Amino acid sequence: MHGNQGDLPPNLADILSTLSRFAPPVHSSGVSHTNEHAQYDPVSSLVNTLEHPQDRSAASLRPQQPIAPIVDPATITEWSVGLRCVTKVAFQNPNFANAIRNMISNQRKNEIDWYSKRQELKREQAQKGNGLSELNFIMKSIGATSSQQAQQPRSEEELQTELDAFDAKIHRAQIQMTAAMTKELKGLGVPFFGTDPSLIVSDKNDALSSSERARRITTGEFRALQRRMISYLEDMYKE
Repeated sequence: MHGNQGDLPPNLADILSTLSRFAPPVHSSGVSHTNEHAQYDPVSSLVNTLEHPQDRSAASLRPQQPIAPIVDPATITEWSVGLRCVTKVAFQNPNFANAIRNMISNQRKNEIDWYSKRQELKREQAQKGNGLSELNFIMKSIGATSSQQAQQPRSEEELQTELDAFDAKIHRAQIQMTAAMTKELKGLGVPFFGTDPSLIVSDKNDALSSSERARRITTGEFRALQRRMISYLEDMYKE
């Protein structure tokens, strides 16, 4: 036992393998009475280590559980499922919050701009009407004939027609804005903004069976889910 490493035979691995076959059998009771001076068997020790890893490094090599895929937003027709989906989408997309905030900001700017222009049109209508009335009063006071007087103010019907035409332009702009926002929300993966059309039925459709009806939503329910999602996003990402 006092020799140096050069005294060991060159085929040490073969000898250890042979010795391991003469190890005493394990009792059925599972209790081992090992002598404290028994020879250490490195081969058995190695096998036990591989079969029962104890350290952190071995545990870290175990395969990780795959992340559950996000449900296809186009198939979602329930609020609870949609809420879980948009939460995962927002967590996985670092640009999601900024995109929603930009949409909210642009919508508010457009609405303020439309309102301001409508109020400006109403002020112009009122100012023109007052100006013509004052001018006609002055012309009449100096003896001008009716033909020499300024143009008569427009009637209430004419003013309302002009205002209705302006409102129609705003409505068309709102439709375009809504379509653009819907497209962007669909691209972000937000539920209820790219729903499969086959899952949406008319509010008055009575031809579906109860099982088919359970997998679909009506147009009214679909619009309500959209409004609820918009309200949720505004609450979450408003500045």
